[in-house]
Amino acid sequence: MASLQGLYNSLKNTLRQLTGPTFFNFLVHGKNYLSSDIINKTIGVFTIPILTRILVPAEYGYLGIFITIVALTGILLDLNLRASITRYYFEDDLDFAGFLGSNFIGVLVFSGFILLPLLFFAGEVSAYWNIPSKLYTYALLTAWVMIPLANYLVYLTAAQRSTIYFRYNILFQTGTAVLSAYVIYWLSEEKFYGRAYVQLALATLIGIAV
Repeated sequence: MASLQGLYNSLKNTLRQLTGPTFFNFLVHGKNYLSSDIINKTIGVFTIPILTRILVPAEYGYLGIFITIVALTGILLDLNLRASITRYYFEDDLDFAGFLGSNFIGVLVFSGFILLPLLFFAGEVSAYWNIPSKLYTYALLTAWVMIPLANYLVYLTAAQRSTIYFRYNILFQTGTAVLSAYVIYWLSEEKFYGRAYVQLALATLIGIAV
């Protein structure tokens, strides 16, 4: 009988949790994170046939190389310091606003020191990889200016400000995909640079805004 009562109480507590404010908040924030991810990926899928019709295979290959270099360089420059944002957000005795500002500045400064030798040897590296030096340089700079936005999105996640997260994520990811396709279409030559121009400019503007 006691075991049945314990099972009943356990089920009752579980139902309370499922219908309580914590679970409701989980659904609200989860909806924003999931929907932004779905929208971005859907737009990306729809732009693929557009780009494959505009770009010749070699140009499409350069576009893929640019995206890959941005992703890899972003990992290198990040120094994993953004993980500290989530950790220190929940510290009660910490001046989080001061910490967040110091984190942003520190990451940009330290990553800048890493970026400098990469830019200095851009000619040698791009020649070794047999890619345009301009494309390699744009990719490095794009990865660097994306750091403030990436850190800001981590902060928004920790602060459970999913609506603002949704707006900025959509603005950058979907904005990059749509505007890149438009610019690529209108460029008369070396069309693959359209992605580099748009992503670098958009990341810079949003990085300044945040």
